[in-house]
Amino acid sequence: MPILRTAINNWVHVWNIHSIRPQKSRPHVIAGKPYMNYFHPENNNPDAKDFGVKPPRELLKKLLNEVEQYGTIHT
Repeated sequence: MPILRTAINNWVHVWNIHSIRPQKSRPHVIAGKPYMNYFHPENNNPDAKDFGVKPPRELLKKLLNEVEQYGTIHT
């Protein structure tokens, strides 16, 4: 599990800091770094809206119980 976590965290880090360039043929694509677009969308698009949906707490508890044996990690 530690090897898998390290590999996944490295992949996420690399892809979250790469830059997405503006694309003339795809005007709906928002340029910038994925990390910034996700956590600070107003920097690249003042009209950005948060369409996130919070899952029910009971579902989260159930899912956490299913993976409890693997331990938790905070990055």
